[in-house]
Amino acid sequence: MKKKIISILQIIAFISLQLLLNCRLITAQETKPFTISKSGISIQFDFYKGSLRQRFMQPYENVNMPNLPEMIDKSDLETAIQITGRMRIGRTYDCGEPGYNFTYTGTTETNTAGGSHIIIFQTDTISKLVAESHYIFYNNIPVIRRYTKLVNKGTEAVGIEYVSSAMINNMLAFGKKNVDEKMVIHWANNFYNSEAQWHKSTATSLGWSVRDKEMTGKISFSNLGTMSTSTYLPLEMVENTEANITWFWQIEHNGSWYSEMGSNTGVQGSYTYLGGPDEQHHQAWKQLKPGEDYTTVAVAIGCVNGGFGEAVDALTKYRRTALLMPHADNINLPVIFNDYMNCLWADPTTEKELPLINAAAKAGADYFVIDAGWYAASKEKWWDAIGLWQPSASRFPNGIM
Repeated sequence: MKKKIISILQIIAFISLQLLLNCRLITAQETKPFTISKSGISIQFDFYKGSLRQRFMQPYENVNMPNLPEMIDKSDLETAIQITGRMRIGRTYDCGEPGYNFTYTGTTETNTAGGSHIIIFQTDTISKLVAESHYIFYNNIPVIRRYTKLVNKGTEAVGIEYVSSAMINNMLAFGKKNVDEKMVIHWANNFYNSEAQWHKSTATSLGWSVRDKEMTGKISFSNLGTMSTSTYLPLEMVENTEANITWFWQIEHNGSWYSEMGSNTGVQGSYTYLGGPDEQHHQAWKQLKPGEDYTTVAVAIGCVNGGFGEAVDALTKYRRTALLMPHADNINLPVIFNDYMNCLWADPTTEKELPLINAAAKAGADYFVIDAGWYAASKEKWWDAIGLWQPSASRFPNGIM
């Protein structure tokens, strides 16, 4: 019996040692600046009055160092958050007092099969709310998957009005030209029948411009509801043509989301807030009770040397590496024909479908999809009939099968 107990203890000790080797607690920084460089991206962190700040992100082989503005209370936040009842010193999303008063408590790094997972820990000393900033890196891909987890370790419930999934700071600090000369904003309108309408805009044309040596206004994009692409793509890029750097992000959510670019320190300082639903724009207020936790929507953030094409290339590699689930169809890639857009427009019948099915088969399609309207009675509005989910006898007298 004694030998068995010793053996079990040895096994536990071995497992604990492996976990310690794989998950490394980084405590040496204290309140000294530090840099995280992984997979082609370098992120510089610093401290302001003991609180952690994310100063800038760039491709780590880039030689263009930013002309960084001095830090102030609400600048360079690593995590932006507002708690109900706490001070907010402005209307933008870098103004929540908990966000700029967090106390840094440490960083862990865990090796993963495809890269590494870094977590930065911060605590709000008043509410005892702990923020975990998750940065997931992928080998040889300059894209980071980023999200925030909040844990209420206090004794009272906390009301969350907004919390960032990610922040990107000081993109304007690279280069000496004025904002409209060096910065190009890439964004896209999106509708269900008019998808991915990309635009290139200056900051001023979108409402973010220089006035009296200050950047005023902001650029924001938002979506409300369960169709996350009903107005805009949750995907934007900021290209600095002078520094030859493009920052990009996509918000990975099937519902509401919000992004905001603004300035807080002159014409060089800037912030970008990225997140899911919040109280102001989507009436999404979260009460976090003691002991409960909340995890934000994930976002992908990254930066590359180059422009729009290089950014698309990086995002494509990320999507194929990080987001594709292992499935035989992702290897075989069957051809699928859908009868809706530019075809039957939700008005299917046996008479209409059979010629299409034969033509699709001859063209090499492996699957044929009857999209919408198959449940609605003939001449009935298909949208009003959603929810019946039984083949319409008037459209398919002999059934579908």
